Amino acid sequence: MYPSGHFLQKAVSGGSWYEAAAYALFAGKDLPTVEHWGTGAGLSYFYISYYLSSSVIKSSNFNGEEAVPVGENNGMNAFGTYDMAGNVREWCWNETQSGHIIRGGGWDDAGYMYSNRSQVPSFDRSSKNGFRCVQYIEKQEIPEEAFEPVEFIASRDYYAEEPVNENIFNVYKNQFLYDIAALDAVIEERDEGPEDWIREKITFNAAYDDERVIAYLYLPRNGTPPFQTMVF
Repeated sequence: MYPSGHFLQKAVSGGSWYEAAAYALFAGKDLPTVEHWGTGAGLSYFYISYYLSSSVIKSSNFNGEEAVPVGENNGMNAFGTYDMAGNVREWCWNETQSGHIIRGGGWDDAGYMYSNRSQVPSFDRSSKNGFRCVQYIEKQEIPEEAFEPVEFIASRDYYAEEPVNENIFNVYKNQFLYDIAALDAVIEERDEGPEDWIREKITFNAAYDDERVIAYLYLPRNGTPPFQTMVF
């Protein structure tokens, strides 16, 4: 709890899903469905998610020591909401086979948790559990499927797998072999105009059909070969 009007208020945390849902009901609001949360975070829109997520993550509270006051970070998404990435992760309405969905990642999580869905036991009261309420404009118009349980498909546990024998391994390995052929590399262009580097346009044989692959090679002027290669 924080004093009324305290400008360093932190997000409410440490509550279970039931406590979060009860407060939302008391406030005349709801916990967002997993899809509504994703939409509010901008993750349901490819271009917003692709171009903005990395900057939002960098400006948010991930890999930290503790939760920080609301709005202290600059991780605002495309819709003007803060702290949907990191700080405290947020309960969603949808049930799963192991509890309920929680999204956004917490202050001690890695940044990729912003876009991931997690399931947590409904009674879990971790200090990084928080919530965000929504108020639907026309809740009766939302399809019932949006509120239904979400099934998590268990990922394959590779630690539990038994190694295959040498013969089977070679079968797998042979699938990734390719014929070694001459590249026939040709320097098509050479630009020595820039002060700091020389650019070469090089073409070579592709591993398919009769196509040629184009590569641009930048050679530093202020260095001594042999150089290390960086591909970008």
